[in-house]
Amino acid sequence: MKNMKNLFLKFFTKTFSRLRLILALFTLWTVMLFSSCQGYLDVVPDNVLTLEDIFSSRADAYNALARVYSYLPRDHFTDQTWWFFGDEWMMRETYTYTSLTTRCRGIQIMRGLQNPGRPYLGHWSGTGGLDNRSLYDAIAICNVFIDHIDLAYDMEKTEIEEWKAQAKFMKAYYHFLLLLQYGPIVIADKLTSTDAPPSELFPYRSKIDDCFDYIIRNMNEAIPYLVPRKTGAELGQVDQIAASAIKARVTLFRASPFYSGNSEMFARFLDHNDEPFFPVNDNEQTTKAKWEDALKAINDALAISITNGKGLYTFKKTLLPEDLFDYSVENEDRIRKLYDLRMVAVDPWNEELLWGYTCPDYGSNITEGRRRSIPAACNIMITPLAGTAAERYYFCEQNIGATHKMLHRYYTENGLPLEADVNFNTDYLYSLERTPDADDDEYKRWHGIMMPGFTTINLYLNRELRFYANLGISGGYWRGHAQVIPTPMFAETYGGFWSARGIDYYHTTGVAVQKLVHPESKHQLFERVTKFPFPLIRMAELYLMKAEVLNELDAPVEDIWEALDIVRTRAGIDKIEDAWTGPHVRSEWRNYHTRDRDARRNIILQEKGIELAFEGQRYWDMIRHKRAVQEFNFPVYGWEKESETADGYFERSVKDSRKFRNTDYLWPLHTDELNRNRNLIQNPGW
Repeated sequence: MKNMKNLFLKFFTKTFSRLRLILALFTLWTVMLFSSCQGYLDVVPDNVLTLEDIFSSRADAYNALARVYSYLPRDHFTDQTWWFFGDEWMMRETYTYTSLTTRCRGIQIMRGLQNPGRPYLGHWSGTGGLDNRSLYDAIAICNVFIDHIDLAYDMEKTEIEEWKAQAKFMKAYYHFLLLLQYGPIVIADKLTSTDAPPSELFPYRSKIDDCFDYIIRNMNEAIPYLVPRKTGAELGQVDQIAASAIKARVTLFRASPFYSGNSEMFARFLDHNDEPFFPVNDNEQTTKAKWEDALKAINDALAISITNGKGLYTFKKTLLPEDLFDYSVENEDRIRKLYDLRMVAVDPWNEELLWGYTCPDYGSNITEGRRRSIPAACNIMITPLAGTAAERYYFCEQNIGATHKMLHRYYTENGLPLEADVNFNTDYLYSLERTPDADDDEYKRWHGIMMPGFTTINLYLNRELRFYANLGISGGYWRGHAQVIPTPMFAETYGGFWSARGIDYYHTTGVAVQKLVHPESKHQLFERVTKFPFPLIRMAELYLMKAEVLNELDAPVEDIWEALDIVRTRAGIDKIEDAWTGPHVRSEWRNYHTRDRDARRNIILQEKGIELAFEGQRYWDMIRHKRAVQEFNFPVYGWEKESETADGYFERSVKDSRKFRNTDYLWPLHTDELNRNRNLIQNPGW
């Protein structure tokens, strides 16, 4: 009986491997068939297609290269992506537990509802998400491409090597994305033959350090063959700048406490040889070597980026008319600084973007693409409502917004956390406060940032400019539709709940996110959304990573803060030394920045959580520092949506519960994968 069982499993796995190979070849063929001219059908008689046909020319190979990139997670979708992980985003309130069966899988995970039967947003098997696909299929496509690109007859050797390097890097990157979710993974360095021995047909998961070694080695092998910087129609393809920056991120993760020396969580998580999957016994010397590797990778990425003209973004175009002819007259320096921060993520291919994701055509899923792209989902739009076309109102359509935790995360105007600033009494953050009147001298510096003579709350006043550039709040302004829109956010007012539009049309928390909406986007319809490459990594992150690594290496404090202050200066706030020793810091917090490594780490992670807010980094930073359970188990609060006045609107109530557990640090392997391959070991707790 046991022999019969083994024979069945071997047959099943061979069949599965054969199907995966066929799928890899079929998807390559499909994309070229439908992207080439009609004449292509004439040269493939009777639909007989071979690898020689697929890679017979540069044009065909280019289509195959596009397929390599097509498996990048579709970060422009909102309901079905990683952006609901963590504590930054909140969905529409009417998405109940039942409706979330098909929507907002990220929220399901944050509610503690992940499962091994059909894991949400699982990239190992491609389950639990809109158009979610297995990254192992992506890796198979990369392997086919690398093995056969040489067949293209009309390509120069240098170009073949460069395209092959792109595929090799993408293969490593897909392994890294799998590692983020699952920890130890199966390394798929080559396509498995259907006649391969059982050791290849039933692969084991590799240790974490072996996975990192493989990823970094492949990136190192790819980088020298990539061009330094892509331009024009090739923007979005990997170049040395992008590859070096992503490699820096990989090395940072490897050195982080979740992946290095994590005996607390993984001492009993053993492989098939009864050895720990995670390096639980890393000593001080080993850990230091990993941080030093990360520092070198970061410095290399900074060097090649700077050499090729990359740097922190500043807005150089013309301001919106209202800002140009009204607000900037009174408050020019701060308005222009606001634009630096407002546009950094959405100004296409600016000098700070090191690698961006360009949204593909949506094909048969165009309706979902229109309604769920991030620029549309965040937007407060201008639309006729109930009256004539001339009576236009600004209201929320797709209505995903920010949590109240984000309201607290941003600094004060003095560059300090709320609790450390002497000008903020945390007991009265939700107390009502009126902004200065328009003719008051105190209002000049808030001209174009906060509405004059408006009743709001203390929490919304005297904050750093990233707060006003990134969020949509009561009493602020929304720069959209090529206009500057005042946003009271109360019921029946701009940005708020409109009874005539139905129950869905409002932000659940009362806080919008304008950071990822280009000001020229005019509607949720895809054709009227101004598109931009979604930032996968940008220059600011390299500086923030450098500050973190220097801190872990106990570098001189001035070196740590030099890297961080580059980002803070662009944000328009005081440098670290000035902020934590100045007159605005509470006595008990004075010199907190020099207290110890843990204090410095807290400052760096908060700075990163602000600068890279809503860009998908916060969740993974909390994972790699083992803070996820501590940070993600707070309820989500919101304001009273149906109130038309400040005194009723600013009543907080719980809108959603969260339950993040230790088992949620790693995704479960799908039960079907375990049944197919008995050599796979499930992640702890599943």
